[in-house]
Amino acid sequence: MSNKKPTWRGNSTVNKSSNVAKPVEPKTVRIGFSIRENKITWFLGTVVAIVLLAAIQFATPYLDSQIITGAMIDAVLILTVMTIGLPSGCIVALVSPIFAKLLGAIVFWQIVPFVMIANVIFVAIWFFEGNFMKAKMMTRFIVAAVVAAIVKFIILHLSIGKYAVPTLLKLSKTQSEAITNTFSLPQLLMALVGGVIACILIPILRDAMRNLNR
Repeated sequence: MSNKKPTWRGNSTVNKSSNVAKPVEPKTVRIGFSIRENKITWFLGTVVAIVLLAAIQFATPYLDSQIITGAMIDAVLILTVMTIGLPSGCIVALVSPIFAKLLGAIVFWQIVPFVMIANVIFVAIWFFEGNFMKAKMMTRFIVAAVVAAIVKFIILHLSIGKYAVPTLLKLSKTQSEAITNTFSLPQLLMALVGGVIACILIPILRDAMRNLNR
């Protein structure tokens, strides 16, 4: 009778009875939900995010604070992309400025496409930096929050403040300055505050979603 102990070669384990190498499968991390495997969960999560977004947009006049509502909206965008997935995050990012226009937060339709682009890039940065960067979870989140906020601010400031307002919109100097100021530094602050909120809530929501999906 052979007394050989199991030996390990690379990622394979040799069984002493059969002497057949059994490969060890690498562990994978699931991010969000697979649309194909979890259509109902993905759909419901996306709908809930859109409804929450609409509720915040609707409450904007009553809250009387652009910073608060903007930060809450950015937090919803981040939480959607980080807990449900990139497709859902992009959908919510595209829908958000449409609600803002319909509810009066954005005055001109000419501005909406630029906000859509900024939002999609914002959630994409969060998705890739927050999930795939080689660092601890909270470090990834902090880097994603800072980078995404800066990029979104630059896109909105250049595309709306420096291009759309002087080129596409025929406004008085006072109106032009008001819109330009709206899409400048306040956007950076809102994105950063929204990122802080998301950093706190993402682990909690991910655990809840995993339990729901079992």
